[in-house]
Amino acid sequence: MIKYLLIALLFLSPVAAQAEDDLIMPRDVRLSFVHHDFMEDDQAGLQMRVPDAVSGCFELSPIQFETSFIEGNFMDIEVKGYRRIPIKTKNPAFDCNVGMQMVTTMIPISASDLKSRSIRELRLKIGSIEDIYTINISENSLTLTPERTTVFKPLGDQATITHNWGAGAPVALHVPMAEQDDDIAQALQNFAYGKALFPIEGSQIDFNSYRFEDKSGETTSALSGQDYMELGTITVHRPYNG
Repeated sequence: MIKYLLIALLFLSPVAAQAEDDLIMPRDVRLSFVHHDFMEDDQAGLQMRVPDAVSGCFELSPIQFETSFIEGNFMDIEVKGYRRIPIKTKNPAFDCNVGMQMVTTMIPISASDLKSRSIRELRLKIGSIEDIYTINISENSLTLTPERTTVFKPLGDQATITHNWGAGAPVALHVPMAEQDDDIAQALQNFAYGKALFPIEGSQIDFNSYRFEDKSGETTSALSGQDYMELGTITVHRPYNG
């Protein structure tokens, strides 16, 4: 097991209780905004992420949810849970991704639709728990400000969840001590998500450097004109050849 220093240039115990119908109800859901090319200009995807430490040969279903609106007041998202689906294989050592996996789902949100319905708050529900976020829509951004967060929390423990209409600043994450044969991509992506940094298409610069988009602006603000800064560490498992 190798620990690497991570440099930026210019995870939590989420698992869960078993619910009805074999659904797993997560205890810790991390939220962020994403935007994809197929979305309208005023849309953002509210992405939910739950790390799941899998023991056994399983794949994970997306998070199941239902949405509804109370005109003039609330957008409600009720999360039902997700499933661990057994993988049928004769070669579990090769076909099973044992360890930490990520359960995700994305809920498209339209700023113009929220405005037309006069929606003021987002209520996120799971079981008997209800978390609340205030919705603020400006000409250039959509912001969710937490009022009560028991299960549903901003990714990276940020103060708000914000999407700006327009591209975020590009940031390169560089792992200077990585070797050519080290597989750092997944560990680097998991670290980046924790900082609300999102992969850019064709993001790989070199075997130890990848580009990400800083939609929140927090990492670029921390750089404050510096060429680079130490951002943290990642852990990579390197096969032992004895």
